[in-house]
Amino acid sequence: MSEVMYQRTSGLIKLGFWLAILFASYMAFAPPKAIPNMQISGVILHAVTFAVLTYGLRMAYLPNAWLVAAGWMLLYGIGIEIGQSFTPDRMPEVLDVVVDIVGIAVGSIAFRFLGAWSLGLARRLIG
Repeated sequence: MSEVMYQRTSGLIKLGFWLAILFASYMAFAPPKAIPNMQISGVILHAVTFAVLTYGLRMAYLPNAWLVAAGWMLLYGIGIEIGQSFTPDRMPEVLDVVVDIVGIAVGSIAFRFLGAWSLGLARRLIG
């Protein structure tokens, strides 16, 4: 793969990660009435969100540093809970951080087994 194609692929993967972070952050701080009512439990949404974000962070920036990625995602989850304490419609919950940790673990394990394949697929599709 040429350097130009690699940079384009890498840039698009990073853009995808940041768009996902922005969307997750919006959903975390939006008033509950502004969020569509979904038939999925909040626990499952938290776990899936953090699994996807962890997988994306590893793909975009840290493919060989699972512990660093897990640490950053944990700080992000704790930051969300602290930030929610300053909003009128949200409350921080320790259970959310625990579920975030489960999602981080799932995302890390998934990347361990699928990361090389998904990076290769992205490079083939974009390049």
